[in-house]
Amino acid sequence: MAGTVVAVRTVRTPRSIETVARVRVDRAFKGADSRLLTVRAPGGLYKGRRLVVPGSPELIQGESVLLFLYRDVDSWRPVGMFQGVWRLDRDDLKMARASGSGGAVVLAPKAGRAAVDLRQRTVSQLVGDAGVTR
Repeated sequence: MAGTVVAVRTVRTPRSIETVARVRVDRAFKGADSRLLTVRAPGGLYKGRRLVVPGSPELIQGESVLLFLYRDVDSWRPVGMFQGVWRLDRDDLKMARASGSGGAVVLAPKAGRAAVDLRQRTVSQLVGDAGVTR
C-alpha cells in the first residue's frame, strides 16, 4: 500500500520496545481494508531506554511510503523489516529503503525513471490487480 505516516510513537510491551506508526492509506494494492493502519516495528526510544534492532525500518511522521505488510494480531508489520518499507519522493518517481543501515534507490538504469511508478500501476501488477485505489 502507499500512504502517509501521520503519527509515530514508541511503546513498551511486556517483552520489548516497539515503534508504532499510524499510516493513512492513499492507495491499497492488495489486502488493506482500512483507510488508517497501525504499523509496528521492533525498537525505538522509550523513557530514556533505546532498543536498537538491526534491520528495523525507521518510520517518520509526514513521509510518503510504499509498504509491503503482513497482518499481525492487532496491527500490520513490514515484510522483511526494512525491506517492506520504502520512502517515496514527492513525485513518486524515486524510492529509497527506510533503514539507517544503508539502503537502495530504485530507478530504471537508463531512462532515469522509477522502476516502480505508482501512476503506471506497476506495483499493482506485481502484487496482483486486486488492488483498490483510495
